[in-house]
Amino acid sequence: MHGHESEATAKTFYDSVTVDMLYDSLTSIYYGVCFGVLLFGLRLILGAWIVTA
Repeated sequence: MHGHESEATAKTFYDSVTVDMLYDSLTSIYYGVCFGVLLFGLRLILGAWIVTA
């Protein structure tokens, strides 16, 4: 009985860790993409501004 209990706890711990890691990697990917798009847009705007100036 006690062994089964600790097994269940380990499983929940493992599940929560996996979800947290997945969430962290997804957020970092999301921010990375946003940052890249932002930089790309700034470069385009600056390039166009320099060309037209």
